[in-house]
Amino acid sequence: MESITQLFNDLCEAHLTALPWKVHLGRQKISKRRAKQNLKRVAYNALFMNLFQDEARKLQSNISRLPVKNKILMLSFNLRVAGLGAQADRLENLVEELETAECLPFTEVNSVLDLLVQLAGTGPPQLVPQKKDYFLNNKYVGRNVKYQGYDYYDVSVFEADIQSLITNEECQFNDTIQQTLQIMEAAPGTGLPAMGLFSQGCPAGDKFEKETRVSLFGALVHSRTYDMDIKLDLPPVPDNADLSGLAIKVPQSIDQSEDEGFQSASNLTPDSQSEPSMTPDIDLWDAVLTYGPSKRRCWERIG
Repeated sequence: MESITQLFNDLCEAHLTALPWKVHLGRQKISKRRAKQNLKRVAYNALFMNLFQDEARKLQSNISRLPVKNKILMLSFNLRVAGLGAQADRLENLVEELETAECLPFTEVNSVLDLLVQLAGTGPPQLVPQKKDYFLNNKYVGRNVKYQGYDYYDVSVFEADIQSLITNEECQFNDTIQQTLQIMEAAPGTGLPAMGLFSQGCPAGDKFEKETRVSLFGALVHSRTYDMDIKLDLPPVPDNADLSGLAIKVPQSIDQSEDEGFQSASNLTPDSQSEPSMTPDIDLWDAVLTYGPSKRRCWERIG
């Protein structure tokens, strides 16, 4: 028969073999030798606790007086909370098989279960930590759940469609805002078809855009104006320019009787004759060059 020391070594080796020993980012490297020493210390304390009364008094305060079966159920509950329902079911099934075994007496079964409870949590830390919040992710913490429906999954799984819809709408709104800002901040002379607008049906561009692109209206539309006190001046006229068009006089009507408001001088009496016009002769060019803008010329200033 093997010695107690050899049995404990085999038990610790079997326990450590099933654990992952890979080094992960952000975690410290785990020493296998130190973990094995901790396992041996816990195993010997659980086995020889009754042999050393002094050590028993020290450890009695740290050990709960609950029955061993309740401790097993608490471990199973913690596994279910952590999302490991399959392992919790396997633990309960193994405990039931051990209790119903006829080859071991009841006292030895309790001692074995007590040893397993003491060994729980003494290995290296798991990759998936236990969750303290029992209602986290809306998971159903129960035993042997047959119908694992809505409550078993995260709420985010059912809200994924709504979240994607909201994200798409936000992207569309952002694109609309960017296109509007691009139109408002466009440089003078920039055409709308160049921005990708109004060019779906007409490859050559919009008719309105072509007519107003090189006009004064198009320049004013695409200009960046930040001040209302802008003064427009007449463009310079070169010396060799043809100014004959400015001297064109409108000829009088050949037949003045066709005018609806025409009255012959013979039909007029001194009383019916209209008073002479009081409108003075104004030089248009001189009036434009000497025009002084009014302080209340727009509704923004009036308020």
